[in-house]
Order: sequence, then structure tokens, then C-alpha cells
Amino acid sequence: MPDIQFFLRRLVQDVQEQMTPIRSILDWSVLLYIVIPLMIVFPFFYRDAWENVHLYWGSDVPFIFLCGLVLLAVSRGHIRTYLWEADLIYLLQEKRLLSHLKGYGLIYSLLMAIVRILLIVFIALPVLTLIYGMEYLDILNFIIIVEAYHVTILTVKKTISKKIWKWMFTAVVFITYISIIDFLHSSVYGLIGLISLVALILVHLNLDKTNRLLLNEIRVEHEERSKYARLILKHSMEVEKTSHNYSKKPGFLFRHSDRLFKNRSREKGVLELQLKAFLRDRNYIISYAQLVGFTCFAIIIAPFWVKIIIYGSFIFFIRYWSGMISRKMLTNRFFQVVPLEKTKLVTVEAEFKKRISYPSIILTSVIVLYVYFIV
Repeated sequence: MPDIQFFLRRLVQDVQEQMTPIRSILDWSVLLYIVIPLMIVFPFFYRDAWENVHLYWGSDVPFIFLCGLVLLAVSRGHIRTYLWEADLIYLLQEKRLLSHLKGYGLIYSLLMAIVRILLIVFIALPVLTLIYGMEYLDILNFIIIVEAYHVTILTVKKTISKKIWKWMFTAVVFITYISIIDFLHSSVYGLIGLISLVALILVHLNLDKTNRLLLNEIRVEHEERSKYARLILKHSMEVEKTSHNYSKKPGFLFRHSDRLFKNRSREKGVLELQLKAFLRDRNYIISYAQLVGFTCFAIIIAPFWVKIIIYGSFIFFIRYWSGMISRKMLTNRFFQVVPLEKTKLVTVEAEFKKRISYPSIILTSVIVLYVYFIV
């Protein structure tokens, strides 16, 4: 079988495998009431953005915020090689096929990255041209430097396996490219991006000739093939998400299990268990930080009337989310052994919602007031 046919067959199999979990949630009702209306409404909103761009983006927002948002949007993904675990022995014997498969995967990954970046820039085009006054040559240079950043991040993910080093290098790359875009002229950072892009492609072509990163590439392919299934499971409320911490050291918070409340009662005892369980659970903390962080960022960059809508929606959602977490904890089997009255459980849930939601509500309130009175 020719190499290109082998690659195309792997590509089709990968698409079919990833479409299986998507079809499980995109039934006819979702398509009819959500996807199709969004496809119909988007052109009207996009046209309105060209005519009334100040309703969608604040004119006082610095360009660096938009750059950071775009770079964060393109930070995901990997350079695909379409290697499977079963190929570990066979493809090592067929080095020519292995090299060609990596090469085709590199070309396809770069093409998909370009399409994704062009789509993001197309959506942000009214803001780039009408708010920041960028010409088409400036936009082209911006696309080049964003593509160079994207390939740099993909290179870091491919060559570095340890998470701590990967996150450190990713942060350094992000700050470096943000600084380049902020301090240099568009023609200068466009040239820098083009040179970096060519150099990184040559580096990947040389890496594809070796098998030094073969195990890491197979691991990445396994993650990419199952990313939609893991995403659905992550956001499914019926699936339990547990944190696995095998460290022998106690946690930073409440490592000596000190009491949170001086006055002891059944309700405060259960509330203390919930608060400690929440603060010690990695999944809860990450979800809470993402929810608050994205809301604060949206409040900063959005026009004022949109800030109010986001702020009001956040207050409703954070209280709903914290109440959902509380009810989930109270359904634990522990409370079947030590039952509590329903009225007391309602009291515990209300207290938990207040103590979890109030700090984030205060933070977003301060940001809204700061933007309104100071900026």
C-alpha cells in the first residue's frame, strides 16, 4: 500500500473514532434547537459586529488583551503522527513508512493549525480593523506570528514529557511572544514569526527521521483519539470525578485537620467536612478557578452593558454550581450511615453556597466597580 493511502486510511479511522462520542450527544434535538439556530444567527451577529463593533468590544481595552486571548485560543492541540500502540514493532521495521507517516502528519497538523488561526482571525477581524486600525498587511503579519507561536507550543509539547517543565516552557513562550507583539512593529514581528516558523518546521523534519520521541508520540495520539470522549465524561454530571493523590505528604490546607468553627453543632460539623473536601479536591478547585478566571477576563474586555449581563449570569451560575456540589457531597454513602434531617441538610447547603460563592461574587463586583468608576 502506498504511504499516502496508509496515512489517509489512518486519518479516516481517526475521524470516525472521534465522531462516535460526538454523535452520542449531538442528537436531532441538539442539532435542531442549538446548532442550526447558531449557524443561522451567526452571520447576522457578524454583520452587526462590523456595523456596531463597540457593542461587542470595548474601545479602551488594550491590544495586548486581544493578543493574549488569541494566543490562549491556539495553545491547544498537538502535532499528530497517527501512530498506534500496535505500530510499535511493525513500523520500527518499516522506517521509511514511519518517517513518511510522521511527515504527512506534520503537514496535516500545520494545515489544520492555519485553518484554525484563520477562523479565529476572521471572527476577530471587525475588532482588529475597526478598533485597533490594523491594515491587511498588519493582519497578515499577525497571522504569521500567531502561527509561529502555535508551532512553538506544539514543539514544546512534543519534545518535553514532564508536565512541570512543559508548563514552565509554555509560560515562557507565551510571555515572549506577547512581548514581541506588544513592543515591536507588525512588519518586524511578522519577519520574526516567519523565520521562527521555517526554523521550527526544519526541526520537526529532522525529528521525524529519528525514533527518540516515539513513545511520547504514541501517548499523544492516544490522548488525541480519546479527547472528545474524555471531554464528554469530564462535563457529565452522572460520572464521578475523583482526584487521585498518592502523595504521602498531607495537603497544604488543613493538614492538621484544625477546626473551622469554634461553636460545634451537627450542621457546622457537616459544613466543615464539605468545605475541607471541596478545598482538598483538585477537580473542584480547578473548575472553580476556571469559572472565576474566565468570568473576570470577560468582564474586563467586554463593553459595559455586556459586563452587567455576564456579572448577573455569573452570580446565578456560581450559586447554582456550588449548590450542585453541596448536594452531590450530601449524597455520599457516609450520610447513609450518619443520617441528618432534611431541614438540616438544607441549612448546610445554604451555608456552603454562601461560603463558596461570596468570595467570587465580591471579586467580580470589585472588578465591575473598578471598571465603571476608574476606567
